[in-house]
Amino acid sequence: MADCRAIERPVEELEAAAAVEVESVNQFVAEQHQDLLVSFDPNIVRLRKRLKIFMHPRAFDDLADVDGE
Repeated sequence: MADCRAIERPVEELEAAAAVEVESVNQFVAEQHQDLLVSFDPNIVRLRKRLKIFMHPRAFDDLADVDGE
């Protein structure tokens, strides 16, 4: 407990540090939002990610045999 008491700080110091962090985050978000508003172009169409799968050429051969029975 003595080690904990040695690094103990007042609650006000923690609250002040938390307030500074909250203000920093709010400022960062506001800056990013402003940047988006300035650089936004509604004419840009997002590219769709195409999914590719690789299959063995004879992967469906067994299914054809089941239908033929």
